Amino acid sequence: MTFGKLFLASLIALALCFTLGDRCGAQATNLLSNGDFTQADAGGEPTGWDHRTKNGGVTLQKEGDLAFVRIVVPANAAGADNFIQEIIKLPDDARKLTLTAKCRFQGVLPGDKKYQHGFIQGRFMKAGAEIGSYIDMAGTITGDHADWEDLAKSAVIGDGADSILLRAGFYGVKGGQIDVALASISPVSAAVVAAELAKYRPPKPYGDAVSDARFAHLAKGASITIWFCQPYNGQLNGVKGSFTPEYIRGIITDQDVAMIKSAGLTNVRIPIDPTPFMDAATGKLDPKLLPELDAAIARFVKAGIAVQVDAHPHLPGLRGMAATPELADKFVTWWGEFASHLSQTTDPEYVFLELQNEPGGQGYYGANWWAYQDRLIMAVRAAAPKHTMIASGGGYMLWDRDTLPYTPHTDRNIIYAVHYYEPSQFTHQGAPWMKPMYQPLRNVPWPCDESNLQPAVDSIIRKGWSGRLAGADTAAEQFLRSMVTQGLGVPKKTHENFDQVGDWAKKNGVRVIVNEFGVYNKYAAAACRYRWLSDVRQAVESHGFGWTVWEYCTDFGIASGEPGARKLDLNAAAALGLKVAANPQ
Repeated sequence: MTFGKLFLASLIALALCFTLGDRCGAQATNLLSNGDFTQADAGGEPTGWDHRTKNGGVTLQKEGDLAFVRIVVPANAAGADNFIQEIIKLPDDARKLTLTAKCRFQGVLPGDKKYQHGFIQGRFMKAGAEIGSYIDMAGTITGDHADWEDLAKSAVIGDGADSILLRAGFYGVKGGQIDVALASISPVSAAVVAAELAKYRPPKPYGDAVSDARFAHLAKGASITIWFCQPYNGQLNGVKGSFTPEYIRGIITDQDVAMIKSAGLTNVRIPIDPTPFMDAATGKLDPKLLPELDAAIARFVKAGIAVQVDAHPHLPGLRGMAATPELADKFVTWWGEFASHLSQTTDPEYVFLELQNEPGGQGYYGANWWAYQDRLIMAVRAAAPKHTMIASGGGYMLWDRDTLPYTPHTDRNIIYAVHYYEPSQFTHQGAPWMKPMYQPLRNVPWPCDESNLQPAVDSIIRKGWSGRLAGADTAAEQFLRSMVTQGLGVPKKTHENFDQVGDWAKKNGVRVIVNEFGVYNKYAAAACRYRWLSDVRQAVESHGFGWTVWEYCTDFGIASGEPGARKLDLNAAAALGLKVAANPQ
């Protein structure tokens, strides 16, 4: 059996294990105190469950040997809540949970708002507060479903959760009835999870290490956004961008390829939102847009420019993977098929497969990212034996979430990615998508210390929408001053950060690429932006890392203009060490 087939066989067996709802390792204990609904209090309601917002009835029923709870909102209600819930303390050694129940319903009339319907859902809690995404067991409950349906969900425990809340009933409905039976929450121990995860990490290093020649293709590059990810942030001929062949073919032209080549860039990073390339129900690869992507990759490779194919979720379809293993399984399925396609259509010397952009920072994954990434590595390697993968630290930086001591995967054909936007008070000043304290910041200099901080403090927007948004008299100013107090506003700190990454890379014998760094253009002084780009680029290159600036032609861009007539920012190019005398006429 070949190497690829061996790992593919292993992957299929492991995927089957996960598909079976973690029955490969789940413990039989039911954490719910009365999940079989056989015990009633003096009022005839289930013991152990708290009956909240009693706009209707809760009673225990029985049909044959099956006991269940019936939750009712009377017909013609104006929009009533009626639900039961139980909060369960999590065992100290639990790392996963399996939630199951049986359900049927009838006559459920939703309210006027999107969230007003029936539900059976869990949610993790920490110190009494609900955290993370809902674990939605039954979807949106409306209308009728007369037959009993078996429900099952798995959930990874993360972010310091100490308990879980399970609710069943209604929010804001105009009438309806839900029956719930045999509810259970079963823990999966740390030991079982550890044994499960070990299957995705062979004990000894394997495969060929990334060669000098291949890594050299990642020496310097730029990300190209508004193309296969977030096209709606771009425009073509005055029309908002979309995932259509017409837009994709027109937004990046042969002129762009030629200019990137003439600037001396050796690679581009193409963020790709998996959602338009994925069947939502199965996670399988949807081929509709593949011809456009294949053509885009081929244009750059033909010009001798390497391509990082970056799985960059942005649409909401994959959010919550950390707490929803079914979504995580679909992403593994998708990557296996996507990697298989790329393995057959692209040159592994020039095309690199980035497993996921900022999984923690963008809310798609959290504390268990490294373990989940091992699964992705195995799936992609089985499908693409020769391509180099780009792995992530889980957040924005390699050392996010205490990952610096982490031992890299034993697959040797992997490069590790770092993103760098420090200090964010400078790189994201005024950015409207950031937290409120960023939005009133203006004219933040680089470098910045006590000697030049005051003009930036004086420039904070303190009136109007931005000022109200941030409480600018306090929050934004304190945030800005903290940059100087912590010593983040000077090149010395930049070099210290990359020294830390360099030590980690040397210790583990791996290669690193800084495949995002940049400054939001709108409010940063141009001269300061150029100095920051130069300082970061020099710190990166001093360790022999590759780099890819964020990004080519939008809000952080090193080029501007309409498709087919873009011009390179020559000062930004100089800051990046690119030797460009003038734009082509």
